[in-house]
Amino acid sequence: MTEDATQSERLRLERDLYRDLLDLGHCERPGPFLEEALRIIVRVLGAEQGYLEVSDPQDGPTWWRAAGCSDEQVELIRSIVSRGIIAEALALGDVIVCPSAVLDPRFRDRPSVQASRIEQVLCVPIGPSAPVGVLYVQGRQGGGAFSDDEVERARLFARHLAPLVHALFIRTRQKDADHVGPLRARLRLDDVIGSSEALGAIVREVELVSPLDVAVLITGETGTGKTQMARVIHENGPRRARPFVGELRRHPGQPRRK
Repeated sequence: MTEDATQSERLRLERDLYRDLLDLGHCERPGPFLEEALRIIVRVLGAEQGYLEVSDPQDGPTWWRAAGCSDEQVELIRSIVSRGIIAEALALGDVIVCPSAVLDPRFRDRPSVQASRIEQVLCVPIGPSAPVGVLYVQGRQGGGAFSDDEVERARLFARHLAPLVHALFIRTRQKDADHVGPLRARLRLDDVIGSSEALGAIVREVELVSPLDVAVLITGETGTGKTQMARVIHENGPRRARPFVGELRRHPGQPRRK
């Protein structure tokens, strides 16, 4: 390949990497996000196997995905190798790259490395100062060591992935948060099902008006739960010991109130 062709291919790969990273911002759940992110970087680096792991620093879960790996290889990466190559990359906060792990003096004495005959390895922390995850790839489809350009693409990937991961953490926490749970300890909400932010806002208003001796107007479309909210107000108010009347009966011929 000529120098111009090589330069053109390098620019194309970087362009595709930027484009795919932008598309990643639309993923709403960790699983699809990690699968697509790993697919992108394995393709860009020409790696045979890849592993991507991120952890929510606010005591949240750890998510991971692997590509091109058997179950045994995934277990090896997650348990044994993680205490060596991956652990060192996270401790240093920098890229670990070696043409052959079985010959590298840092890792060659590890039984797992020798048993699996791990050759080309590239490991990159995700996040600048306090890593939130790690990218680990091994094996190269074309053979030989990972090039300087490929190492730089891996750095670029990790640098741009970090803020996307943080944004995903925030969206996931917001979606998974129980906005009604804290109110259940203070109010009678046995028949109220749901945990959304919108429902939490309504129940907080119910908490404010329930102790008051005031008339409350509840409006909304049919089937939106107006009667249920009226019952909740009643059951948490000073008249809770009295019967709840859900609908006033009309006398025959009496016009319906509007």
